[in-house]
Amino acid sequence: MEAGRFREDLYYRLCADRIETPSLRSQLQQNPDDLPALVRYVSRKLAGDDSNTLADQTTEWIRSNLDDEYPWRGNIRELEHCVSSIMIRGCYLPTGTGKTSHEDVTATKHQPSWAGSAVSGDLTADQLVQHYCQWIHQKTGSYEATARKLGIDRRTVKAKIALIDEK
Repeated sequence: MEAGRFREDLYYRLCADRIETPSLRSQLQQNPDDLPALVRYVSRKLAGDDSNTLADQTTEWIRSNLDDEYPWRGNIRELEHCVSSIMIRGCYLPTGTGKTSHEDVTATKHQPSWAGSAVSGDLTADQLVQHYCQWIHQKTGSYEATARKLGIDRRTVKAKIALIDEK
């Protein structure tokens, strides 16, 4: 425009309808139900019309292994990479996580909230046992099953869990 080779009125006509596309992360935060449709679209590109089962399995893997706050820094291209990796290898290892394997990623995601305090040494041995008993109890659903799994008496399990509940 300054050089006189582009008309100013034409510039403003072209800029009148700006289209902004949200990042994949913000799109999924606003509409989490978009994930299955996007995965289905990507899997159809990769595997053809018979990809619905693979898309469902891939969506389930993403939901159970990546948190809702996963940044999707690569937007749709990262999702494409994620889908193809899950379809081929059965897992996706995001880059930049510092993790070396799928087990490292899933172990971190499924850690109980008290595990960080345990690793940093901020829990006493008794507190660690209490939290661990409660965690296993939540998984098994009964004092007896927890006791069998941990190899201790069920009354001990109940007492350890009661101490946490009192706090």
